[in-house]
Amino acid sequence: MVRMRVRQSKEEPPVYLNQYWRYASVLKNWFIGYGIGMLLLFINKPDFFISIQQEKRIIIFIWVLAAVFSQVLIALVNKITQYYVYRGAVDSKIKARFYYKWSYKISCWFLIDLLADLITLVAYAWATIQIIMNIGAVPSGGKPT
Repeated sequence: MVRMRVRQSKEEPPVYLNQYWRYASVLKNWFIGYGIGMLLLFINKPDFFISIQQEKRIIIFIWVLAAVFSQVLIALVNKITQYYVYRGAVDSKIKARFYYKWSYKISCWFLIDLLADLITLVAYAWATIQIIMNIGAVPSGGKPT
């Protein structure tokens, strides 16, 4: 039986993390693409939403923006924390600094990413369901608003 060595050094991530990062990257790309697509639909095809009451359109738009904001915010947090973690790997003096220590801690908190993804998924699902349920619905006045 051939045994594979998972780690070559303490600093090198396990091989299985490569696959995780691929899937995480694909999911982030889908989230951003879906959000941008929905926002472009609002802007470029206003007739598509004409039958939805204006109050509901605004709420749907806010939910989509919240989802996009969630992904942009977590990307920014990850970018900043990883910068300091990588700087600490290159320059050992940085490891003693406050921002490195916090960045390293934050980079280990998987629940932050999970929460951002959950917020995004729920917001997109809610907005999509509202669009599907309200397309073609004519308000009680007889004319779309």
